Amino acid sequence: MADTVDKFGTISDGLDRAQIHESPPVNGVTNARPPPETTHHEKHRFRRSVGEKLSTLIHPRRNLDRIKNSLHDGHTNSADQPGVQVDNDIPAPILAPNPPSDTKAMRLNHEVDEEPSIPPIKKLVREPVVTVKKFVADQSGTEFAENVGKSAVSHGASVNILRQEQKVEEASTEDQALAEMETLVQLKQLRQDEFVRWSVDRHVRKIGIMQGPGPPPQRPPLYGNQKVGSSQAQWGNYGKLLLQYWLEKYAQHYLDKAPQMKEPDHALLESSFERMVVASTPLQILFMEARDICHWEDPTKSAAYMAVYFFLVFYNQLASAAILYVLISTLYKRWQPSNLAEVRTRVMIGEDKEATARHLTELITQHGSRGWVDRAIDEAAAPLFYLCEHVADTFEMLQNAYEWRDPIRTTTSLCILFGALVLVAVAPTWLLVKLFLYSAGVMFFILTQLGRKFPRYRLLTSPFTWVMWKMPTHVDWAIARLQAEARQQLSQNEDPSSSHEPRAHNRNQLSGINNHNQPTEPQLIGIYTCKENGTPGRLLATTSSISFAVRGSRDPIWRMPFSELEAIHKIAEPSRTKAELGLLFVGRHDGPSHQVAGLEKRDEVFSQIVGYSGLAWKRIG
Repeated sequence: MADTVDKFGTISDGLDRAQIHESPPVNGVTNARPPPETTHHEKHRFRRSVGEKLSTLIHPRRNLDRIKNSLHDGHTNSADQPGVQVDNDIPAPILAPNPPSDTKAMRLNHEVDEEPSIPPIKKLVREPVVTVKKFVADQSGTEFAENVGKSAVSHGASVNILRQEQKVEEASTEDQALAEMETLVQLKQLRQDEFVRWSVDRHVRKIGIMQGPGPPPQRPPLYGNQKVGSSQAQWGNYGKLLLQYWLEKYAQHYLDKAPQMKEPDHALLESSFERMVVASTPLQILFMEARDICHWEDPTKSAAYMAVYFFLVFYNQLASAAILYVLISTLYKRWQPSNLAEVRTRVMIGEDKEATARHLTELITQHGSRGWVDRAIDEAAAPLFYLCEHVADTFEMLQNAYEWRDPIRTTTSLCILFGALVLVAVAPTWLLVKLFLYSAGVMFFILTQLGRKFPRYRLLTSPFTWVMWKMPTHVDWAIARLQAEARQQLSQNEDPSSSHEPRAHNRNQLSGINNHNQPTEPQLIGIYTCKENGTPGRLLATTSSISFAVRGSRDPIWRMPFSELEAIHKIAEPSRTKAELGLLFVGRHDGPSHQVAGLEKRDEVFSQIVGYSGLAWKRIG
C-alpha cells in the first residue's frame, strides 16, 4: 500500500529533497512511480494526441528513423556481446527516470498569457528599428527564463500533486482512497526523481572517482647516527607526508586535482548562475521580507521588529538572538516538514499576477518566459535606478575629494573624518559597536522610510551626503568647467583691448533680458536648424533667452527667458530609420513648455546653453 513507498525521511514528506540515502522500495508491493497516464491532465490529452498525429504527417522520415532505431536497439540488446558475460539479457531498471515533459506548463487555476514570440506586423512597419531591438531583448529574457530561471521542480509537478490530493479527498470508498493515496505517494517519488535529474543532467558535466589514501608514511627513527641536518630534513618530510595523508583520508572531497583553475565556457557559467538563483531562493524571500519591514507595509509588524531590534541592541543580545533564531528555525523544520498546504500557497501565488513575487522563479511563473522581464522592469526599475545613481554619485564624489577638485569641500570632509578618527581612538569598543548598531537601526527603520515617503529629500537621508557635503560629481565639475570657459570667452569679447575689430558675437547681438552674471546686453550663443511640430525653423540661443523662428522669418514664434526656464530635457523621438534628436524646454511654475526636434548637434547646443547661460544647473536625470 501507500505506506510501503512512503520512505522520504523525517523532514521531507516527499515535497522537499528527502534525507540522504533514502530511496524508493525495489521489491515493494506497489510500483514506486505512477504510470504515464496519471501524470497527464485531461485538458492536455487531446492536444498531445493531435500533436503526435501532426508530427507523424509532417515529418514521416523522422518517425521512420525512430522505428529503425528501436529495431536496432532491440537487436543490439538481444545479441551476444563479445567479451561480456551477463546472467541474462534483461537491462537494469532506469534510475530516477525523467519526469514527463508535458506537465511542466500545467496551471492550477490561471493560465499565463504569453506574449507573442513574433512582433506585430503593424508595429514592425511603423517602427522597424525600435521593434527589432525590443524583440531581441525579449528573446534574451526568454532564453534566460528557460535556461536559468527554472526551479528544480517545475510548477506543473506541484499542480499535479495538488490535483491528486483533491482526488484523495473526493474518493467515495476506502479502497478508492487508498488507491488515490498510493498514486499521490508515487507522484511524490516522481518529484524526488525531478530533483535528481535537475542536479545530474543540468549541472554535472564531468565526474571523477575519489581514490582512497595510500599507506601512511613511515615515521623516521627518534635516535640514530644521522647528522642533525639530515634528521631535521627527514622529520620535515615526514610531517608533509603525514599532513597529505590525513587530508586525502578525511578531506578528499574538497581537494581539487586540477593544477590551476580552468576557464569556464558559456554553459558552465550559465549552470553556476542557475544554481545560485535557485539555491538563493530563501535569501531572496528574506530580502523581500526585510523590504516590507523597511517600507512599513505592515506598520504593526514593522513597529514590533523595530522595538525588538533596539531592545536587543540595548541589552547586548543581538548576536545571541540571531544565533538562537537559526537554531530554532532549523529545529522547527525538523519537527514541522513542508506540507501540501504550503505547496498550494506557492502555486496560488505563482499563478496570481497581482501578487508580489517573493523570488525570481516565482516571478517567471507568474508572467511567463516572455513577460517577466517587463514586469521586473516595472517593479524594480525605479529603486534600482536611484540606487545606481546614488552609488555612482558616491564614487564620483570620493574620487573628486581624493583628487582635490574642490579644495574647500575636501578640507571640510577631512575635518569630519579627523573627528571620527578621534572618536574611534578614544571611545571603547563596546560603545563604537553600539553606536554602529543604533545607526544601522535608525537608517533601516526610519531614514529609509522617510526617503521613500518624501522622495524629494531622499538624498538627505543618506549619512554619506552629510560627510561629502556639496562635494562635486563629474557632472558638476563638467558644468563648472563649461561655465568657466564661457565667462572667459565673454570677458574677452567685452575687453576692447583684446581685439581692434568687433567679434561676430558683438555684431549679432539680439535684444533680450540681461543675464544676472553679465551686466551688458545679451550675446548670441548660436543659431541652429530644427523644427517644432513638423514646422522647420531656427533655434536662437542667447546668454539670456532661447527663441524659435520659422524659416524665412525674423520674428520668433516664442521666446523663453532663462528666468522662466526650469529644466532642459534631451529627447529622442523614434522614426523609421533612426531617432530624431531634440530638446524640451520646461517652463517654471507650470508655465508653457516648448519642444524642438531635428537638432543634429543637440549635445553641442545643450552644452552651449548650459555654459553661456551662467545659471546654477544640476543633473536631474
